[in-house]
Amino acid sequence: MRNLFAVLLLTLVISSCGNKEPFDAETERLNLIDARENTMPIITEMLDARREVLTKVGNFNTLDDASKEIITEMGQEMNEANNALVQWVSDFNRNIAKYMDMENGAPEQQEWMEDKMDELEDIVDNIKDATKNAQKISKKF
Repeated sequence: MRNLFAVLLLTLVISSCGNKEPFDAETERLNLIDARENTMPIITEMLDARREVLTKVGNFNTLDDASKEIITEMGQEMNEANNALVQWVSDFNRNIAKYMDMENGAPEQQEWMEDKMDELEDIVDNIKDATKNAQKISKKF
């Protein structure tokens, strides 16, 4: 019974390790670039939602204070989301050569690329949240 358990455990370990693709820095770099390019439609959607709100609102100066505050906060949320993306792109462009010059699969290289993907996913979530918020605001006007 112990031998069977040991064989099953070894088989599980070997099969789980065998399915993983080896790390390739160039593939990961291209994945990051593709992920960044895929943000363009959601940025466009966010800007369209902003335009819809501003069109419905009309003259900002004629709004009551509460409405002005809602529109201002919406704009700030969108600016922060957009600025985070701009900062991400800047950091990526500034540092990618350094990480690509490392030995393929270096731990620091892998960690940086994984962190960049995680950061981009968070930024995308924030852009989507800002868009949803603007769509809700649009329905109020």
